[in-house]
Amino acid sequence: SELVQASAELETARLMADWHGSVVSSPDLVRIWGAHMGEGAAALTDEDRARLIWVIAQYFTIVEGLYKQRLRGFLSVDSWLPYERTMSGLLRKPLVSEFVTSSTGAFSGEFLDLCTRLIESPRDDDWQFRGLETFGSAETVA
Repeated sequence: SELVQASAELETARLMADWHGSVVSSPDLVRIWGAHMGEGAAALTDEDRARLIWVIAQYFTIVEGLYKQRLRGFLSVDSWLPYERTMSGLLRKPLVSEFVTSSTGAFSGEFLDLCTRLIESPRDDDWQFRGLETFGSAETVA
């Protein structure tokens, strides 16, 4: 029903806002996330890489829950597709795909199947990470 979908979409927004809030409330996590998206995991210390994996695990755990809501019809396609697109972009990063598909990640078979399909699919989308600090900068303001 529409009420169930609306509730699921509101909960989705809350979960993602909480995740973003936990990352941005830590200058170290902002730095680690940005370094990984820009230069790659090789630029990180072992401790930074471990923290990044925890952040990735948290994100993908949330998205797995959203995927299950989508499969059960509680989350609209329109609400799900931005998360799938972002997952596809994140799974381009070797550290992300290695962790998500490893036996360390405690993800369900149906979610791992989706991740594998996204990893193996041609990269025809235009998802690119862009650091939030670049928005409104002199280069982006016309």
